[in-house]
Amino acid sequence: EHVWRSSRSSSSGGSSMRGSVWLNVPRGGDVTAVTAAAAGVNVNVNDLANAAYGWMTGLGAPAALIAGAVVATVYDVNSSGSMATLASDPTWVRWAKKWNQILLSTAFAMEVICIFVVTVTGTMLSSFADRPHGTVTTLMGTTSAMGFLKEHFEFEYLTCRITFLQGLLNWLAAIALEHAIPTGIGGPSQRSMDVFIASCLMTLILMMLSFYNAHSTFYPNYLSMLGRYAVV
Repeated sequence: EHVWRSSRSSSSGGSSMRGSVWLNVPRGGDVTAVTAAAAGVNVNVNDLANAAYGWMTGLGAPAALIAGAVVATVYDVNSSGSMATLASDPTWVRWAKKWNQILLSTAFAMEVICIFVVTVTGTMLSSFADRPHGTVTTLMGTTSAMGFLKEHFEFEYLTCRITFLQGLLNWLAAIALEHAIPTGIGGPSQRSMDVFIASCLMTLILMMLSFYNAHSTFYPNYLSMLGRYAVV
């Protein structure tokens, strides 16, 4: 079966003109026979799927480590009782303790979602060569694994990236909040150390976001990524 694809090629005068590319795709054939010829680059679609699968499985491992660290933090907080709300606590302290629990709970939930999505999507990508022929002809035009995911599986791609990062940030913010809340244990030097640790963790969060935004490929910044996620 012949599949027609449009492409743009440059003429000798420097102007661009629209042409056409015919790809020979055997009906019911192997996906590995399809290449991104329309883009002028010989990229195997199944290779892109395998590379995307490798990225997702690589992301699942640190997500599992963070989820385990969150569980350890929750166990430590519950054992010490330091985040239990008391009637004598000021209003801001009671709210801070509640937010500590919310941040830890959402951090764990997000990392679990990340693990689930990368596992399910990775399994789908690892069997990509067996997809029906009708789904193949739309998978042209990307030459990288990340571009492949962003172009054709953007919801899964954004879910993995957002839940992993936000879960990590929520965990760090919860620990910072725990140190920022006065416990009445220890003297002024201990209190100063707790405030210093909380400040360092919040600075770390800001540095991570800055680094993340500077290395973002498809979106201007993290907020733009969240906005796009709300759309898809």
